[in-house]
Amino acid sequence: MRTSARIIIYLDEEEYFISNDFEIDTRPQNLNISLTDVEIIRIRWVSEGTNVWKDWGSHATLFDAVFQR
Repeated sequence: MRTSARIIIYLDEEEYFISNDFEIDTRPQNLNISLTDVEIIRIRWVSEGTNVWKDWGSHATLFDAVFQR
């Protein structure tokens, strides 16, 4: 059974942010990160669960994402 997913954000290969668990019906959340002097941003979804949709976190979407320096 699918349980939850999390987003992990890395800045210059260092873990910067781990979200709380998202469920299938979690509403959008705002996140502001300073990108001053950041060269590499990596966004990774991880999910837990054992059914056919165990990777549903990989289908999550960033709405209105804006990356600025």
